[in-house]
Amino acid sequence: MKITEAGLSSHLKCPVGDFRDDPFWDIILATTKTILRDAAGMKLRDLKAIRDMYSKSWEALKSVTEPHVYNFGHRKIPRIALRVVYLIRDYKIVVPPVQIDLALEQGILAVEYAVAKPWRKDEPWLCVNLVRSRSPTYGMYPDIVSLSRWLDLQTRERHREIKILNVPLLAGKSWITSGLSKPLVRRQVNAILTVIERSSQEVQKFARPGSHCESCVSHRCMEMTYER
Repeated sequence: MKITEAGLSSHLKCPVGDFRDDPFWDIILATTKTILRDAAGMKLRDLKAIRDMYSKSWEALKSVTEPHVYNFGHRKIPRIALRVVYLIRDYKIVVPPVQIDLALEQGILAVEYAVAKPWRKDEPWLCVNLVRSRSPTYGMYPDIVSLSRWLDLQTRERHREIKILNVPLLAGKSWITSGLSKPLVRRQVNAILTVIERSSQEVQKFARPGSHCESCVSHRCMEMTYER
């Protein structure tokens, strides 16, 4: 079985939900990856150039027609650009965002991430995890997608100390996750892949309520529970 990061995230949310698209986040994430690829090739950009890249990418998305959504994006872009400038100022992008297959006992997980390190040569490598924001409630809990990326890099670089650099693009300050156990993370990811494989074979799927319910548009879980 092979699963993508999107498939993993979708399963962890809820297998019966339909969630709203977020075109702004999709554009921001794709543009940020392009900027990191440029930075890896030492094509560093200044604040204005990065801000213009985000603005042009957002303007080119013709599917967004609501004025308030369009204006919301443009209001957010200056702060996002500033965070990315700080990122490439403080860290050298050792490896640009690249997709790699992480082979585990229970399947293959397609992960995508960049690798960074502080400009000081003696510092550990960092697996870059681009996130929307740093939630004061959920930021402290394990993120299985970022743990999978870390596991892949730590497996490939066995003799290095690897940490996770979490970079919130919309709100909040960056933070570093360290002290992870490779055997425990590997066991956890394998267990989740096993659950996903079993659930894909089930005729009946069950809802998994959580904070993600706020962005669900179908509410099919209600149809599965209550008589109409």
